[in-house]
Amino acid sequence: MEKEVGLLRFSKLSNSKILRLFFGLFLSGLTLYLSFKNVQISEALQAIYRTNLLFIMLAFLAVCASLLLKVIRWNLILQKSENKISFIVVLMPFMVAKMLNIFIPASLGEMTRIFAFRDEKEPPGSAYIVGTLAIEKWLDYLSFTVLLLALFFSLQLPDWIGKSGYLFVLITLLITLISLAIIYRRDWMISNLEKILRYLPERIATYINQHLISGLSSFDSLSDGFYTFKLCLLSIFIWVMSALINQCMLMAFAIQLPFTTAILLMIALQVGISLPSMPASIGIFEYICILTLGFFGIEESIALSFGVLLHVIAFLPIIIGGLISFWIMQLRKSHYLEISEANVEKFSGEP
Repeated sequence: MEKEVGLLRFSKLSNSKILRLFFGLFLSGLTLYLSFKNVQISEALQAIYRTNLLFIMLAFLAVCASLLLKVIRWNLILQKSENKISFIVVLMPFMVAKMLNIFIPASLGEMTRIFAFRDEKEPPGSAYIVGTLAIEKWLDYLSFTVLLLALFFSLQLPDWIGKSGYLFVLITLLITLISLAIIYRRDWMISNLEKILRYLPERIATYINQHLISGLSSFDSLSDGFYTFKLCLLSIFIWVMSALINQCMLMAFAIQLPFTTAILLMIALQVGISLPSMPASIGIFEYICILTLGFFGIEESIALSFGVLLHVIAFLPIIIGGLISFWIMQLRKSHYLEISEANVEKFSGEP
C-alpha cells in the first residue's frame, strides 16, 4: 500500500513537471511566433549591424557591475553571521547559481547556494542561508516597488503593467509586514508556531523548530536600522544599474527614450522571465521587449533586434562567470580531497 501511495505521489510530481515543461514550451513557442510574425528579418539584422559598439560594451560592463553588487549585498548579509566567509568564496557559488537559473525554471538554481559552503571549516547552517535568500528576495521586491511607484507618478504605464503593478505593491507590503514581524515579534511567532507543531510527531516538530529558529535568526541583523538602510539603498542601486543596462542598449540602437523607459523595461522583463518557458526565457524575453518598446512607438523589427541583443548581453557574463566559478570550485574540491587522502595515508602508516 505504501509503495502504491509513493508511486502515486511520484506520478503526480512527474505529471506536474511534464505539464509545466509543455506549458513553458508552448508559451515560448507562442511568443517566438508573435515576436517574428510581423518582422522582416533583413531589417532586424540591419538594425543589429548599425548598433553602436561603444554602448554595447558599456551595457556589458553594467551587467558585470550589477552582478558584482549583488554578490557584495549577499556577502554583507552573510557577514552578520558568526561565521566569516571570504568574498571570493561567496562569489563563486553565487555565479554558479545564477548560471543554473538560466537553464532551470522557477529560479531553482538559487537553491544550490544552500550547499555552497559545506567545504568551509565553519559553514553557516542551511536554514540560515535560506533566510539570507529570503532577505535578498524581500529587498528586491522592496526596490522594485519603489521604482514602480516612481513610474506611476512620472510615466503613463501600459495597462498590462499598471494592473499587475498594484498587485505587486500589495504583495510587497504583505512580505514587508511579515519581515517586520519576524524582526520585532519573532518570539511571539515562534511560540504560536510551537502550539501548532504539537500536533505533529515529536521528531518532525523538533526538526522544523530547530531549522525555523536558525532560518529566522538571519533576520536579526535587520533590527539594526542603519544596516537595513544600507542594504535597501544598495538594492535600489542594483536595480537602477540593471535599468542602466537597458538605457545603454537603447542608446546603442539610437532609440531616444527617457530613462524611465529603461526602468519600465527592466520591471517588465523581471516579471516576464519568471514565467515557465524554454531555458534562458527564449521567446518571452524578446516578446516583452517588443511589447514594451512598441508602447513607445518603436517598430517591431528594431524592438526584436533590441531584445535579441539585450538577451545575449544580459546572459553572457552570467554564463561565462558561472562556468569559470564552477571550474574553480571543482579544482578546490579536488584539492581538498587530495589533502584529505594524504592525511589518511600519513596517519594510517603510523603505529
